Amino acid sequence: MVAIVGLQAYIPSCTSLLDTTNIFKEGKVIVPGNLVGKAAQVTSWGIEDINDFSNGIGLPTLLEFDPGFFQVTPRDSQIMDPQQRKLLETIYNCFFDAGISPEDAERYGPVGCFVGAGVSNYLEVMAAPQPTHFSESTRHYVGNDLSALALRTAYLLNLTGPAWTVLSTCSSSLLAVQHAFNYVESGEGSFAIAAGAHIDFLTGLYAPEAGGIISPTRRCRPLSAGADGTYFTNGICAILIASNSAISKLLLSPYAQILGAGVSNDGRRKAGYTSPSIAGQASAIRQAYRNANISHRPDVLELHGTGTRIGDPIELQALADAFSDMSPSPVYIGSAKSNFGHLNSTAGLLGLMKLTLSLTNSVCYPTMGCQPLTALFDFEQHNFIPCEELMPLQQDAIGGVSSFGIGGTNVHIVLKGHSASKSTNESSQFFIVLVGSHDEELLIPQLGKIMAIAGMSHVDVSSDRLARTCAHLFKGERFLALAAFLKGSTEPVCLEPLPPVSTSTSTEPKLESSNGTHKSNARHTIVSRLADTLEKIDGANHYAELNYLLDIALGLGGDNCELAPVHGIQKAFRTDRFLITSNVPSSIRSN
Repeated sequence: MVAIVGLQAYIPSCTSLLDTTNIFKEGKVIVPGNLVGKAAQVTSWGIEDINDFSNGIGLPTLLEFDPGFFQVTPRDSQIMDPQQRKLLETIYNCFFDAGISPEDAERYGPVGCFVGAGVSNYLEVMAAPQPTHFSESTRHYVGNDLSALALRTAYLLNLTGPAWTVLSTCSSSLLAVQHAFNYVESGEGSFAIAAGAHIDFLTGLYAPEAGGIISPTRRCRPLSAGADGTYFTNGICAILIASNSAISKLLLSPYAQILGAGVSNDGRRKAGYTSPSIAGQASAIRQAYRNANISHRPDVLELHGTGTRIGDPIELQALADAFSDMSPSPVYIGSAKSNFGHLNSTAGLLGLMKLTLSLTNSVCYPTMGCQPLTALFDFEQHNFIPCEELMPLQQDAIGGVSSFGIGGTNVHIVLKGHSASKSTNESSQFFIVLVGSHDEELLIPQLGKIMAIAGMSHVDVSSDRLARTCAHLFKGERFLALAAFLKGSTEPVCLEPLPPVSTSTSTEPKLESSNGTHKSNARHTIVSRLADTLEKIDGANHYAELNYLLDIALGLGGDNCELAPVHGIQKAFRTDRFLITSNVPSSIRSN
């Protein structure tokens, strides 16, 4: 079995995976601000211009970065394309969502890193000064070349498997998934990252043209007779794929299984280079189900679905042709582009994430604005059902997702719901966790992210699972704290910072006293004090539990989590802002 064990997205109006899920569940439509005409108003962007852009596209934290954590110099951070910075954060949080660190994954063999991308125009819009020395030119290259998206990520996160950037226009990120899947399925590695990055600083600057793909109504209405095109937006998505062996050893919680993949190219079987091809798309789809050993139609399909009047019917006919020798069982269909628009090279991975969440939660999410349906395809005859409201799915449902690139590279991935991912743990009301960070100032923000996960009303999280997940995630951090809180609260019951962890070369990590020397009873004193405080709250003695969590974080025991990790925890990063301007590079400290 090969399965998806981690998900993460940096997309408009979403600060967490829960936000993304709710947008799909509630059928919300996220449309970026209208920036048409801005390109003609400025010859080079300044701080205000890029702030307008990042706020307008729904990514107000675009300039924020934590160079200290990723060991990037401030100067390199200024030159570095923001999509490269945010890709690093997104991929790191993808590991976090799985309940492990990149270091944990590397213990099971070299981790692959495959990134789909398409554009890097940060230096162009900022009219960055031309480098006058080769060393400065190299900085520009490393910080902005598309190949560096995968290569620099692998370097900075110490991922030692194959790493490359995939370029196939709109299908790039789903093609990256196919590369990652093949790497793990073949047994070459136990883990692989597949990601897509698309931050185009010229997005939204151009007005719709007659007969063009950009919607004049700034909506994407897949499958509809009223479809008038799409709108482009920006974002980054990442998934972590793991082998069955790694999942079993680390007790990971899969979202969904990947059963197979198919890839084709149209060749010249179409009207023109940018035109879609029924034969080309059908070829990739047939190949995917053949490779997955699936001889029946899926339960749900996530379409490429760009909302163009000709493109959608062509895709539907390709599906009908691909499934023509299968029993015509009903298939729910839809497209994430109705919610977020077209993320270009990241679009396929966003579609896969939507399908993954559907299978995980056993529900088909609605597609917005598809009525009235296009008359250019007979939905009833082919038993394709546009999903217009939440519809239930069985736990082991089969789903497929398509992504088609301009130029004709077509990709289809087949997934299966993983019933074991549904938690049966009782929900706790009182939590004791260990919090860690590379930066002492981030301990409280990090605790806030943990409390947000535990406080979700619809999520059943046991205290043991959350405590052990956190202890493993923060293993090796210099700054630690023990905390307790009630479910749904916004403030902890208590928070006890611990002395910094020694950075000496000693084989046994220790806590430092206030003057920097090792003090044998420092740990006992702090743990005893916190245990006394907690006993007054719930009447239980937590001394052994607190010591156990601390042992894990200090690397003194508990190599495995012993309980399935809790999904959704994010790493707290610093929010300093970095920007290169046409005059001088600038670092802006956020408020």
